[in-house]
Amino acid sequence: MTVRIAIYGADEAVEGLLSFLSQQSEVEVIAVCDPIQRLAEQLASGWSAKVHDRFESMLDEQPDAVLILVRASLQSDAVLASANRGVPFFVLPPGSSTVEQALACDEIVREKSLISTVAYPSGYLDIAVEAREFLGDSSAPLAIGQMLCTGREPVEELENLLWTRGSSMLDLFRYFCGEVESVESHSESVYHLRHATGTASTFILSALPRYEERTTLELLGEGWSLTLEDSFRRLRVEELDKVTILRSLRCPWEEHLLAFLEAVTNEDASSLRCPFSEALKTMELCQRAQSSSSD
Repeated sequence: MTVRIAIYGADEAVEGLLSFLSQQSEVEVIAVCDPIQRLAEQLASGWSAKVHDRFESMLDEQPDAVLILVRASLQSDAVLASANRGVPFFVLPPGSSTVEQALACDEIVREKSLISTVAYPSGYLDIAVEAREFLGDSSAPLAIGQMLCTGREPVEELENLLWTRGSSMLDLFRYFCGEVESVESHSESVYHLRHATGTASTFILSALPRYEERTTLELLGEGWSLTLEDSFRRLRVEELDKVTILRSLRCPWEEHLLAFLEAVTNEDASSLRCPFSEALKTMELCQRAQSSSSD
């Protein structure tokens, strides 16, 4: 079966994902839309796809699925329109512009049993899965996450950094440490989380000017530590008698996209590791963290 795809968003940030999509033999891109017309035209030309200046008109092409690859502020209207039309959707994190709009979308998704997913890294990052297997049924007593941005990110991202970038780290905290019972913050840079499993975690988020971004997540236990480092491209496993380094071999967005396309083809979302309803929990956590820093 050939899956007929519509794409919303074509800037350089998703160039790798779009290149990967072009390698899939059972995919046909039939329509493209982007806030910058030139980008939409460039992408569409490679697929002989139609260019649209409005997301809703693109859905009139009746695609089998839609990829929503735009920035956070443009996501809510797109996911709601897709849900209302009953079109399966794949959306980049965070998955919506606000929790309120995400809740409205989730209600429609559940009512229609719609295939939908948010591309958080937790379920499809190979080294994160390896780290989760190391933990088994237990969780780490302590977790420390850092996301130190360069300060050169787009202004829109910097104005709401926890939502646009930090939500992916919060999703990994949930993946490794369980659901969060409480969040405390005394600034917009440091967040302290207490998990239902008993894990205490700290998240440091900063956009102070620096040469390069640093993103790490360290899980600490008695006699061992697991560290996702190098922007989640490497896993360092330290035990009392040895150190093991594992490198990520696959792009989590690509793996996630393949799983989504398979779900659409089979009309079965049961294998998706991050359906919209699950991603909503991360968005709600993000909102709680934002509220804690403003109290």
